Amino acid sequence: MKIAVVGGGISGIISSIGLVERGHDVHLFEKTECLGGRIKSKHKEGITFDIGFHVLHTGYSTVAKWIDVDTISHYKMHPSSSLISPSSGKKKIIGDVFSAPSTLLGSATSMSPFNALRLLKWRMSNTKSQDVKNLDSRKKIDYGFSEKGFSANFQKQFLEPLFAGITLSEERLEAIEFADFIWGVMSKAPIILPKEGMRSIIDQLEKKMGNVNIHLNSTIENLSKNSVTLNGKVEEFDRVILATSQDITYKFLNLDLEGEKRQTRTYVYKTKSNPIRKLQIMLNSEYDRTTSPILHVHSPTAVNQTKDHLVIATMIGHACQNENWELIDTEMKKWFPNDFASFERFDSTYIEHALPNSVLEGNARIPHEVDGILIAGDHTRHPSLHGAILSAEKVIQSVGVV
Repeated sequence: MKIAVVGGGISGIISSIGLVERGHDVHLFEKTECLGGRIKSKHKEGITFDIGFHVLHTGYSTVAKWIDVDTISHYKMHPSSSLISPSSGKKKIIGDVFSAPSTLLGSATSMSPFNALRLLKWRMSNTKSQDVKNLDSRKKIDYGFSEKGFSANFQKQFLEPLFAGITLSEERLEAIEFADFIWGVMSKAPIILPKEGMRSIIDQLEKKMGNVNIHLNSTIENLSKNSVTLNGKVEEFDRVILATSQDITYKFLNLDLEGEKRQTRTYVYKTKSNPIRKLQIMLNSEYDRTTSPILHVHSPTAVNQTKDHLVIATMIGHACQNENWELIDTEMKKWFPNDFASFERFDSTYIEHALPNSVLEGNARIPHEVDGILIAGDHTRHPSLHGAILSAEKVIQSVGVV
């Protein structure tokens, strides 16, 4: 069959590869000059860094199936998080003691035995799950934390900022079952950071697309289940797959997009002397959208032997729409009072629709097929790379073989 795939993000790429392997004539249309969608890396002054904060969870079953991690030059993220109180400068560490026994003492002093036991129980109960157990759950993440028995202080200082970063939602507007799945994934396999940025994953997948007809800089004006319109010309297809981000998908289908917009901005500093010594996330245990708006800080060059290091601060929510270096400078001085004088403003990146809008408030998850058009994307399942690839696999299965 002749198939049109509209959208060159991860869902569109996987859909195209899978359908070509099954003997179909696949045409992929991407409106920009390159594939990758929200997975983008930037090159500046010989330095590579991602647009937005990205890591690759190798515990996803779909990653093992579609991505050859061993051939991607990468670093392993340290299996721990550093908790910082910017107002006092105090730091704590919470680590996965199974993967990093050296974090046992630090973790023991950072949380009560009460919370430690609950974290352990949570870890052990979710390592075997291959996907979110209940996609239709409306039980919010924070409600689940309380239900599991975590103290209010532990939730505020660690769990809430951690999952605000994972969901890019200030209110963590996802179901607790999503958090269950992600916690299990983080526990059973390393999280990695490609040395050349997440773009290297797209580069690898592109090499598998030799028989896909790729049309870059192609803005689709309209579509139906059997046609796409490009530059005023209608081209006929046997099936059409819409694999764009949620906001664009909803525009094509004339649907109202409701709920919390998941937006994020990173502020990238360059420095000769890196105050961050591990490849880990520094979580803001005092995170507040108005009084302490930096959610977390990391350094992708923490373990590099390089003359120039990057220190990157991440913000989420409405406040990150407009660039505000003065605000971030003021906050970063609290995080790194002894080192900030050597920091140099380097770059700022912004993603307006970094993840699908909430599925707990506002619009529900979009169906797999609408008016005969097959839909692929993380907005059909849950906001993760795993969800995006699973949606592509469902499309491939629906079309079948020639």
